[in-house]
Order: sequence, then C-alpha cells, then structure tokens
Amino acid sequence: MEAAAPEQAVRVPARGSVAVGTRVEVGLLEVMTIEFQSTPFRAERFRELYEPAVPRVLAYGADGYLFYRSEDDPDHFVHVSFWEDRHDFDRYWLSHEMQGVRQNVAGLHAQPVLPHWNILVSRG
Repeated sequence: MEAAAPEQAVRVPARGSVAVGTRVEVGLLEVMTIEFQSTPFRAERFRELYEPAVPRVLAYGADGYLFYRSEDDPDHFVHVSFWEDRHDFDRYWLSHEMQGVRQNVAGLHAQPVLPHWNILVSRG
C-alpha cells in the first residue's frame, strides 16, 4: 500500500480552483466578509448609504468585491471583498472615509458589525 502524498500549500489564483486535499496558503488571496442585519423598515436607507462605499475597496487594493442581499431575509446584507494583503483591508476599514460611512449607517443595522476573514477554497 502506498503512503498518501503530503498536503502541499498552493497559491490561490485570482481565477480557478484549488484541488481537494490541498492546503490553501493563507496570505495570498483572502476573503473578508462583513454581514449587516438592518433594523426593520430601514433596509433601503441602509443600502442607499452603504452601497456607494463598497466599490471603494478597489482604491485600497482589493482584487474584487460583492455586495448582496438575502432573498429570504431582505434585511440581511453581505459585503465580500478579496485581498492579497490584510493591511490593505485595514487601511480601507479604518479610513476616515469608512469611519464616516459607519457613522452614517449607525442605527440602521444591528450591532456589532464584525468583519471576519475567510479562506478562499475556490473562485470562478
């Protein structure tokens, strides 16, 4: 019986996928997710104020982004962005621009908002 091949770290390409059984090397292309649960009757106002800030991630070095709203729960919004360097996200999230956006949407969504990192397994 042959021994199983050891896992190998792979660079996650901007497009493509990682084969099953490989370990994704953290720090090459990472995914940041920020979820918002808007308060009742304020979802549209939240979207109007927050959506213009979403594509600004590109100015801070993101490789791409998504902003979507749940069909089952229209008060639930998710902002996803793709980064090669976590420090670039910090520059975006902690910028004066985003501080202003967060102040403007305060009270329109449940607290707290906690951005969280994810490991990219596959991307098309």
